[in-house]
Amino acid sequence: MTLLYFTIQMDQLGGVHDIISDGVDGYIVKFGDVDAYADKLATLITSREERKRLADNAYQSVHKFDREVVMQKWCKLFSDLIKCV
Repeated sequence: MTLLYFTIQMDQLGGVHDIISDGVDGYIVKFGDVDAYADKLATLITSREERKRLADNAYQSVHKFDREVVMQKWCKLFSDLIKCV
């Protein structure tokens, strides 16, 4: 079974832009803009190709959040901080 992952997210949270690239691996709409949200949802309901494109891109971009990748970034940050002291 193939699972498709993508999201439509309202931009009320500052970090959403660090996780989702609008129009690439999901959609970001302005907080409270239910018309824009409904429009994106309608696009996904009616376009199998768009669902697949977003899901494929989301699957590829999720690897930047792998534990090993994140830990390397944290280790580099702490290493750099220690060098500054």
